[in-house]
Amino acid sequence: MRSYREFVIETVRDHQEAAEYLQSSLEEYEKDGDLEAFLIAIRT
Repeated sequence: MRSYREFVIETVRDHQEAAEYLQSSLEEYEKDGDLEAFLIAIRT
């Protein structure tokens, strides 16, 4: 079983997927204000 980090790295190799991942992370941050979760998402 692969880790979440491995999943994200594999997903963001595609530039469109990377843009969608970052957009989704930003939208979640705007909804819940969880800065720690947002920073983890963009560091991955």
